[in-house]
Formats: sequence, structure tokens, C-alpha cells
Amino acid sequence: SSGAKGAGELSSCNYEARARGCRAGGRVADATRRCPELVVMPYEFEKYSAVALRVYSIMHDLTPHVMGVSVDEAYLDVTALVGDSITAREVAETLRARIFGETGCVASVGIGPNRLIARLATMRAKPDGVFQVTREDAEAYVASLPVRELPGVGRGALEKLSAELRLPNEKDVPAVACRD
Repeated sequence: SSGAKGAGELSSCNYEARARGCRAGGRVADATRRCPELVVMPYEFEKYSAVALRVYSIMHDLTPHVMGVSVDEAYLDVTALVGDSITAREVAETLRARIFGETGCVASVGIGPNRLIARLATMRAKPDGVFQVTREDAEAYVASLPVRELPGVGRGALEKLSAELRLPNEKDVPAVACRD
């Protein structure tokens, strides 16, 4: 962001600002119109990087199977940790507790049989929770979602699907419409 006066761009928003229509990538001027009491903070990359490195270190202490996506998002394969003595949810809660204890940051964790399902589960886990979709429930869970919630589906794809299915509103396109 180049400033709090309106010329800058939002790099992140809390859930309260998101509920009022503010989004990462949006203009500060637009955000302050939607949310006049908005507090714009300077981007402190060095601090974010230090915390991200600590979080990644915590994840690597848990498993070597960490796939980083961004400064605040990663996929972990904890298959080898889960068994008779510990569940995936317990692993997730242990991870969240350690992240909070060592950084003061909350973490949302989605558990699923693959990266797509885990990512969708994470959306449901936010803010600051855990949500699990089992292999058995994955198809029904995805089918219950509007297609706009699927990663990679943008406005253009929604408009095409809406037109093809003759729906009055592209928000009505169910994910089940995307099956063969």
C-alpha cells in the first residue's frame, strides 16, 4: 500500500472489514467509503516474514511434508502421524496451540483427503478453527457448495455456467453442476 489516504491497495483485511465488502487487492479509498472507521496499518514485511518463518519452523517440527503456498498458507501431509493414538483433528489442534503459544497468531486448519478438500475445509474453519471433511464425505461436501467457492472459479466461469444452465443468478450455480 502506498498510504492510508486512498491511493494504496489493501494487502489484507480482517473478518469485520470483509463482511462490509473490503477485500485484499482493493483500493484503500473504496474500503474507507465502505468502512469509514477502517484502520489502515502500514505493511511491515520484516515482521510478517519473521512470524511466517517461525510458523513454518513449527510446521516442519511436526512433519517434513510441508508445501508452502504463501507467507500465511501451507499444506501439511500428516498421514504418518495419524493412527490409533492420535487423530487428524488432534494433530491440527496441537499445531494451532503451538502456533498461538509461540507467535500469538491464530491459525485455521482444514483437514481433508487431498489439497482441494483441505483448502475448502479451511474456508469453513475460518476464523480460528478446525474443520474436517473425511474421504467418505468429500463428494457430498463439495456438492453442497456454491461453485463460486471453488478455488480458481472466477466471475467469467460463473457467468458461462449460469448462462449454460439458464439460471437467473450466477450465484445459484451449485458445484454439483461441474460434475461430468
